[in-house]
Amino acid sequence: MKKCSKCNETKPYERFQRRDTAGGYRGVCKECRAAENRRRYKPGQRRDLHLKATYGISLEQYEEMAEQQYNLCANPACTEPPIVVDHNHITGEVRGLLCNGCNTAAGLAGDSADKLRGLATYLDERGSYALSKWEKDILND
Repeated sequence: MKKCSKCNETKPYERFQRRDTAGGYRGVCKECRAAENRRRYKPGQRRDLHLKATYGISLEQYEEMAEQQYNLCANPACTEPPIVVDHNHITGEVRGLLCNGCNTAAGLAGDSADKLRGLATYLDERGSYALSKWEKDILND
């Protein structure tokens, strides 16, 4: 149990964020921290600050990119909504917006188009269990 320095309530450790300090947990509980963030930031402001600090784009630019992509993942073979900013880890250049799955796949492949093409060939030759958009539409009717 730990006492929150904001509300002075004693709560279980799970109600505090972990931290790499001597005590191992933040001094303010998650609920008090969330309430402070709601009071301090306007809706979307934290996201805007994160996008600017991490990728050098504003929330408005993010939303424009999503609109240009018809609110779909930048991978032409994917129909999921875009969620994350895809960027070159060396130059920092923003490439587009991807769904979590495509972003994870690109990252795990080391952003190597050759590796991903090779994997696509492998799946084509050995059997892919993924359904095409056409097949999904037939099953949903």
